Amino acid sequence: MPKTFSKRHLRRIVSRAVALDLDTISDNNSAPTINDCDSNSKIIECEVHNCEKNYNYNASSIQPRFASRSSNLEAANRRNSESDTGALDYSTEFSGSTEESKDDQTNCPQEEEIDLYLPKQLQIWALKENIKHSSLDSLLLILRQHHPELPKSAKTLLHTPTVTNVITTPVYQTLFLGIQTGILDKLKSGTLAGTSKLTLHFNIDGIPLFNNSTQCFWPILCAIKECKDRSPFTIQISMQNSKPKSLQNYLDNFVQELSEIVREGITYRSVKYSLGLETCLFICDAPARAFIKSVKGHTGYFGCEKCEIEGEWNRKVTFPVVSGNLRTDVSFTNRSQDEHHLLPFATEKSPLERLGIGMISQIPLDYMHLVCLENVKILVSLWMRGPLEIRIPTNSVSIISKNLQSLRSSIPSDFQRKPRDLQLIDRWKATECRLFLLYLGPVVLKNVLKPEVYANFLMLSVAIRILVGNKSHLYSFAKTFRAVCEALFRSLRKGTYGQIKRMLRSGNKPSQQIQNRIKENSVLVRNTINEVYPLLKSPHSSGPTIPGEPDVLQFRKCIQKSFILTTSTNDSFALTKDGTVIHIMNFVNRGGIVHALCKYYSKQGTFFDNPIPSSHLNIFRNQIASANIYCVPLDHIVCKLLAIETDNYLVVFPICHSE
Repeated sequence: MPKTFSKRHLRRIVSRAVALDLDTISDNNSAPTINDCDSNSKIIECEVHNCEKNYNYNASSIQPRFASRSSNLEAANRRNSESDTGALDYSTEFSGSTEESKDDQTNCPQEEEIDLYLPKQLQIWALKENIKHSSLDSLLLILRQHHPELPKSAKTLLHTPTVTNVITTPVYQTLFLGIQTGILDKLKSGTLAGTSKLTLHFNIDGIPLFNNSTQCFWPILCAIKECKDRSPFTIQISMQNSKPKSLQNYLDNFVQELSEIVREGITYRSVKYSLGLETCLFICDAPARAFIKSVKGHTGYFGCEKCEIEGEWNRKVTFPVVSGNLRTDVSFTNRSQDEHHLLPFATEKSPLERLGIGMISQIPLDYMHLVCLENVKILVSLWMRGPLEIRIPTNSVSIISKNLQSLRSSIPSDFQRKPRDLQLIDRWKATECRLFLLYLGPVVLKNVLKPEVYANFLMLSVAIRILVGNKSHLYSFAKTFRAVCEALFRSLRKGTYGQIKRMLRSGNKPSQQIQNRIKENSVLVRNTINEVYPLLKSPHSSGPTIPGEPDVLQFRKCIQKSFILTTSTNDSFALTKDGTVIHIMNFVNRGGIVHALCKYYSKQGTFFDNPIPSSHLNIFRNQIASANIYCVPLDHIVCKLLAIETDNYLVVFPICHSE
């Protein structure tokens, strides 16, 4: 059906075409003539024809934007007045054989294409860089002098909503965006395909908004396991001055919509997507888990979420005995231990429990808080400030800190943070604690800690490495929840909560600001191309190459599905199927098959023998690199390595998520 475009848009097209022609005339230092005006008419016709072909409009009401360009506009209006009775068709207008017409036909669409993309490019740039509206308004004021088609206001450019859906009460404000809306956005972006069965992972947590205020957000986020883009979307945000007082009010809209989706499914483009409630997971930290389950917190005597043991007081509540009865979904429902539940939920049920969620099996623990932020920090604090029998001297602390600083250049790009001084342990983030526990600690602590203390640390390091490794099958918990918990928490902590806070411009109406920013950012659809791995990047020609094949294609970067290898030192170590450590020098494409040109490391040995030989975990100590360069097919590489050079040898650790 023909589409009518606005008079305002047509005036922009005409003004832009005239301005382009006047700039050309000015560059040639010649005065406009009758022929120039005819040329202008052709340019205008070309733009209208190519941008608004087969659209109905009335051009007779077009008013000149600039009086000095009236002659050009009159010529354009004479041409456009023929459109009063129907759609324009300029097919014969550009069929002439003159060189001028061909040039007009060729060049004008290019200019139009560039101009039409400018507002979109500005919009994407402003959203990605999180530009404030006031700054964008100032920029638009300058750009409009040369591009009058641009809007005056940032709100128009970014399509800021004019109506908000925030529910306000005397105690809290709630912005409910919906589960179905987020799932449909993923479906429209093309990142969710190939399955009609969805698995949802939810996260609930509190975010303080400002340092000098008690206001905080309590968002509900969701990630889809089957989606290529694992970044979570926002379902609901509640703003108040403390933790939500009423769990029922907080989860009411969420539970109602989730129940409806489970019952009816979601239909998109004639495909019905179903959601199994039994596969949903709620991945939260300890305080949030206690909140949504309505049970005692982790500091309570009956606060253990996995067994019914009663804690003991030793300057704080501890659980030294692990022989209590295990909690199950059935025992939780039957209230086998009333002391574990909060009143009145000792007799009533949490909204999630009424929905049918397994309160034990579907709300797993998170090792980020239990291990990284608790055990690692406690261990290091004991070494520095604990009893004299385990405390290490000040000069030993300095040696460890110096060694950590020297390893900054060896850290692969897989890790978001570099190691910091041991004295800053209280400020370490979870990623720093994890890096220290699994990779750096066994090296920098060796021969510095007392043997029994070092053995205790290795015991924890090896145990966690086994549990978080992709090949772990020791416990059903590790097998079921390891990957999803780690992936979601890494995504949340890496940027989602930070992005929510960065969306705020001021303390005025935070909930409304968040809704506006979320709606504006909905245009930032991630790349939905089905990428085929491996991907080769950064072509070059500096070698080394295969003898006899000097013209083979060379690359510096190779992107695999779970890791990236480059020719940079910190990202160039890998392990082959036969257990050989290689140092990659170049990537080449030989007839469509990717090969890595590398050096071999021989004389591999174990780095430690207790509690198990390190070679069982693919942790090796290597001494000599080969002088020759070998060609290894890329499919022979099984994982990426973190390599640490010491005085006499090279220690390598497999990066857990790359195995």
